[in-house]
Amino acid sequence: MSTIPACNVRDTANNPDCVFSSDLSDLIEFIGPGDWPAPQAADLFPDHPGPDRIRAAVAIRQYATHKLRAMARRSIGEIDKALTEEATCDRLYRQLPDWAKW
Repeated sequence: MSTIPACNVRDTANNPDCVFSSDLSDLIEFIGPGDWPAPQAADLFPDHPGPDRIRAAVAIRQYATHKLRAMARRSIGEIDKALTEEATCDRLYRQLPDWAKW
């Protein structure tokens, strides 16, 4: 489990589009690599109990991962590859429950 406090990543989870790459990295680290990050999901979404918040945390971690890759691709001029990563972000966003969308 991450040593990053939940309060430091909650805003990033609420809108991962308007942050720095370091914020995305912190969010990815906070949620961790597992398929069922229940404690982290509870910290991020305390008002939404149940498995939906866990699925949302996993989707947002995946979103942040692809967003980070897209940012890196754009920074080196690989626009087509960045667009592919951003399309994945769009797909992940559409799969989120309404309460987890920004």
